[in-house]
Amino acid sequence: MSRPATDIAPSVMPRLILQDIDLVGGRLIGVGEYGAIVWSDDRGAHWQQADVPVSVGLNAIAMQDAVNGWAVGHAGVVLSTEDGGASWHQVLDGVSAAQLLLIEAEQLADKGELDDLRLTMARLSLQDGADKPFFDIAITEGKRLIAVGAFNLAFATDDAGTTWKPLSYALPNPMESHLYAVDARGATVFIAGEFGLVMRSVDGGHSFQALETPYQGSFFDIAYNGRDLVVAGLRGNVFLSRDAGDSWQQVEGGGTASVSAVESLADGAFLLTDQAGQLWRLEPGAEVDLHYSRLEIEALPPASDAVLVDNEQLFVTGMGGTVGPLTMPTMVAGSGKP
Repeated sequence: MSRPATDIAPSVMPRLILQDIDLVGGRLIGVGEYGAIVWSDDRGAHWQQADVPVSVGLNAIAMQDAVNGWAVGHAGVVLSTEDGGASWHQVLDGVSAAQLLLIEAEQLADKGELDDLRLTMARLSLQDGADKPFFDIAITEGKRLIAVGAFNLAFATDDAGTTWKPLSYALPNPMESHLYAVDARGATVFIAGEFGLVMRSVDGGHSFQALETPYQGSFFDIAYNGRDLVVAGLRGNVFLSRDAGDSWQQVEGGGTASVSAVESLADGAFLLTDQAGQLWRLEPGAEVDLHYSRLEIEALPPASDAVLVDNEQLFVTGMGGTVGPLTMPTMVAGSGKP
């Protein structure tokens, strides 16, 4: 049941749990728990709650432009907006996703390209219903959308969500690890997940190859700016690649809290957010002693994402709703990772 768009009282915002935030056309849009989607056109002075048809948790948002965008979340939900985030409609759910996966599995099994165990798992998944969340979504070249989630859940659409095709069986992920993040720049697409998993596509997300990484823990986010690639996750582990994932260099100088989000900035740097409520800046230009530095900022609740507005104001989402605007602070070098 959808809710009408309404103004949000300032006292309510700190109680919202928001997972992701985007900035497009001057509008801030955040998504979070219980189907919350909020937006502001005046740099956070006032917020409105969007008209949303679901009440499940939402994990990520991707805006194609100032009008069109998508959000993903629990129960296999994918939502679409055509009015800049003011109202949303559902274009995929977990039951429909499970049905599409089973159809794909049966077709592959008939051709001898899928084993009996994975076919059985596809049938059981349909019985389980809408129990698998999507964690992230990205827009690739040609307006192709790719959504990824738990237990190797991956779908793509080339028509803004009217029809969806499973990618799960085409991914080099035999353990069916969770897929936590996807990012794209043109035809180059990266997916990151559990057990050090990073996959790369150079054809707009139609086919992927697994990349070797120096870490076997979970990667919660990945960001690519067309030149530098950063992947980050458990216990503050951050790695940089200057050759699109063929080789990696560990980034030193951070804390031990898990990194929840990585955002590429206009100046070529990266902004990192962690679960201790800290923000970090990574300057990939350094050829020697590569490290990232903590931003000198007030103590925040556990943070899930951050966005920089006009290179001077920060908005941070997490357990405290949306915190901001905060003036972009200076860096505290050498924070000391044990």
